[in-house]
This record gives sequence, structure tokens and C-alpha cells, in this order.
Amino acid sequence: MQIFTMIDWNDMKYVLAISRAGTLSLAAKDLNVDQTTVSRRLKIIEQQLGVILFFRQQNRLIPSQAGEQLVESAEQIESSVLAATEQIDSADTKCQGRVRITAVPLLMNKILSKNIGLLLNKQAGLEIELISSAENFSFSKRQTDMALRFNRPASGIAVCVKMTDLSYSAYHLNGAQPQHLPWIGYAEERLSLPQAKWLNKNHSRNQQLFVDDAQTALEAVHNGYGRSLLPDYVMKNEPELVRDPNYTNVLSRELWLLIHPQMRHLKRIKVVSAFLKRLFIDLDLKRN
Repeated sequence: MQIFTMIDWNDMKYVLAISRAGTLSLAAKDLNVDQTTVSRRLKIIEQQLGVILFFRQQNRLIPSQAGEQLVESAEQIESSVLAATEQIDSADTKCQGRVRITAVPLLMNKILSKNIGLLLNKQAGLEIELISSAENFSFSKRQTDMALRFNRPASGIAVCVKMTDLSYSAYHLNGAQPQHLPWIGYAEERLSLPQAKWLNKNHSRNQQLFVDDAQTALEAVHNGYGRSLLPDYVMKNEPELVRDPNYTNVLSRELWLLIHPQMRHLKRIKVVSAFLKRLFIDLDLKRN
């Protein structure tokens, strides 16, 4: 829209923050200003453009049609600004700066958080932000720089690198009799997971406890609540658990490293990527 050329980049940052946060208070926190400032700037921008950019719905601010168009324009400008900055940064041969990595809780707790110190000890100028979440964070909105995800995404802007294949087997607490244990299943919102599909196909009548992620399933198995499918690469470091020989390698899942395309040439991204590749190669060798 032609009228959007009237807005400077500082104003667009406020619009982006409101769109991503959904509330004035959270947007203010992201911008490191007070809520009154955000509210005042939004009002000025809307008066300047003569349009309503956001409307309130269930305690959240939702972009109007004009707001969506402005947000799209702002994201394009943001991407260009960041790309230019990163081109300048990429000329620096030093490994420094922050890298945000997202992964599901089980990967984060059992693999990344236990091994990331090996990298940090070698790279004094590097900062790592670990974000444990099952959500698919947005690369276009700069919510993450790198992500470990199961299965290669069918669409999106990320550069995808396959890390390994993860086999799944049934595990139970050492000393328990597996034939007498119920299976730990998955909640309805997680029934699309391969391990949930396998459990429902083969043992749907013998489930009492339902969880929403593998980390919780692991803790439930540790507590003796039943048995469940878990990735073998994690279980080798769980001496209290035993693999059921009747349910070994019943399924496999691909693990992919996703990288923001505009950041893949940065020294810090290359260093972290190489570390993760080596980490999973070592885990594969130990597993075999």
C-alpha cells in the first residue's frame, strides 16, 4: 500500500512487536519500553495512516486487513535490514554472537543441554540460547536461528540438513514385568506422532496414562507407571530402564537440523552446525 511509505522503520518495529506478541504489555516487554508508549505510538500510526491496524479479540490484538499488509511490509524491511547486517557480520572470521536453538524437550534435556558445554568451552565469544518447545518456531519472524525437528518440513524458508535416523523401542523400569505393565499413550492433540500411531494401532486397549510429549513419557516410565516407546539414542544413558526385546526398533524417525537461510554463512552458525553434526555422529557410533 502506498500509504505505508509514510511510516519510518521505528514505527514499523512497534507494529511488528504488537503483531507477534498479541498484547500491548508483551510488545512493550519485547521492545523494552512501557505499555503506555506502545499504546501511544500505535494510536499515532493509525491516525497518520487513517486506518485501524488492530482489533481486540478475546484479550488479544489481531491485525486488521490493513494491519496484515503493514506487517508483511515490515517483515520484508526487517529481513532486508538483518540480511545487510549479517553480510557485514559474515566478513568477521571470529565466532561470536548469540545463536538461538529450538528443540523438543526430550532432545533439549537429554542431548543438547548435556553436551552444549563442550562447544561453549571452546568458543569464548559464542552465546547459545536453548529454547525447549514442541512448537514450530518461525524463521521468517526471527523466532529462532536453528531448530532440531523430526521429519523434513514440506515447506518453509529454512535450509534443511539431515542429522540422523532415530530408532524407537519399548522401555520399562528395570525389575518390572513388562507383560503386566500398561502402555503410556499420547493425548489427543499428539495422536499424529508416529509413536502414538504405533501405540494406538497395536496396544490401544492397554493404555491408562496419556502424555503430550516424549519427555513426560520418559518420566512416567521412570516412575513405574508403565512402558512406552522411546528413542534408543537417549535410553543408553538411562541405566534404570530396560529395553523390551519383543519391541525393538519398531519404528524410525528422521531428525533434521533447520537453519535460517540468511544466517547460514555466519561463522557462529557454521560452528554450531558443525558441532551438532559431530555430536549426533558420535551418538550414532556409541549407540552402534
